[in-house]
Amino acid sequence: MFINFILVIIGGGLGSAARFGLSAWVNQLMQVRSVFPYGTLTVNLAGSFLAGLVWGLSTETTMKPETRIFLLVGFLGGFTTFSSYALESYNLFNNGEIKNALINIFVNNIGSLLLVIAGVILARYILKGSRGGI
Repeated sequence: MFINFILVIIGGGLGSAARFGLSAWVNQLMQVRSVFPYGTLTVNLAGSFLAGLVWGLSTETTMKPETRIFLLVGFLGGFTTFSSYALESYNLFNNGEIKNALINIFVNNIGSLLLVIAGVILARYILKGSRGGI
């Protein structure tokens, strides 16, 4: 059980660093002085896709429980930013940016759900016909 905590701590730290890096890169790439949180949106969509992919792979293979804990609970738990998304949505509403707040909520929720589905489909496609483990 102790090893699982260590895996979550290490994975969470790496996921948080990856979230920070990707979000900063996207915001710099957009080069827009916008109130819309493009970096957080990108991280949420990517994290949802990766969660679907890992979940799909872990349920169809002999992935070790420790690997699943490290990836899903640790890395992706540190990587995804729905708490940031919620706060940014609140701030958009609070600052009168109703349209941007609603776009943010819609795209994060619907996009994330669709990308979880895409991740699971990709996992099944990758594993189609194979019986190996990860």
